[in-house]
Amino acid sequence: MAIFSTLTAALALTLFIAGTAAHTEEQIKRELSLRQHVTSHSKRALDKCANSPAALALKQRAIARRAAKARAIREKRGLRSRESCSRRNRGLQWRAANTP
Repeated sequence: MAIFSTLTAALALTLFIAGTAAHTEEQIKRELSLRQHVTSHSKRALDKCANSPAALALKQRAIARRAAKARAIREKRGLRSRESCSRRNRGLQWRAANTP
């Protein structure tokens, strides 16, 4: 039984040491550098295609789909007027006009 507990303790110590040595400072720097490279490349790729005709058409379809859904929900709930929206817009216009 003493041999078993000694082996268990040795195995636990080995795993602890291996776990702490698994992420050296160099590996962390390398991973952060890779992450930064991937992030910057992804941003450039998104910036390149964001204003393409296909992307703009997709945005327009999404706007139309959301407007149709909002209109359907308003009709379903019996909300005929858009008074609350106009009050909100008047408030935004007032705030824009009176903000220095």
